[in-house]
Parts: sequence; structure tokens; C-alpha cells
Amino acid sequence: MKSGFGRNYLLPKGIALLATGRVSKELQHRIQHLNKLREGKIELAHEQAEKLKTVKLEVVRKSGPGGRLFGSVTNRDLKELLKEKEFDVERRSIQLNSPIRNIGLHEFTVRVHSEVSVNMQIKVTGDSDES
Repeated sequence: MKSGFGRNYLLPKGIALLATGRVSKELQHRIQHLNKLREGKIELAHEQAEKLKTVKLEVVRKSGPGGRLFGSVTNRDLKELLKEKEFDVERRSIQLNSPIRNIGLHEFTVRVHSEVSVNMQIKVTGDSDES
């Protein structure tokens, strides 16, 4: 970078700082502080993941012959089930390979944090109305 660009544009706009000893120490201190916050968030995510591992999910849906559901169970439904169990997770953090359309035991993943995820299971049972 040319010195004029830094002196006339970057420094006055506050985009860049001169690399002095004080600025370097402040930057290192800020990095350490952010790392501590990140580690704290990861620790909380691990605690929430351990609690999520103990949760048993079960849903009853109308089904037809052969165990095929009318409709499907999606990540939106899983979010609502987890909310009933007092776990507030984002719909986008629930990862299903595809919507659940059959009766049985199915696996899905919940990403609690960018570095912490939990594999969970849901039992889907059918309620076939044969009148």
C-alpha cells in the first residue's frame, strides 16, 4: 500500500491505525477477551448439548397403510417439539437429510453452536383412522 493512501484516506476515516506499541497491546488484549467470550459460549453450548441428548421426542401423525404418513415431519415440526420441551433452537440449526415421511425411528442433527452439534432421534408413530 502506498503511504499517501493510508495517510490521506485510511487513517482519517478510522479504517486503519498506525502500528504502534500501544495499538498492538490493545489489539492483543481485545483478542484475548474475545477468545474468553468464545470459550464461554462453547462451554454453554456443550452444556445445552448434554441436556439435549437426554430428550426423547415422539410424534403421532395420521398415516396410511404401509406406514406412510399423510404429510411429513419437517425441521419446523421438530423445532416446535423441542420448544415444548423448553429448548429454544433455531429452525435452521436442525438438520434433516430429508423430510420424514414414514413411521419409525429417525435421526437428525441439532447444531447448538458452530462447533457443537448433537445427534438426536425422533420416534414417529402412526394414527391410522380405519372406520
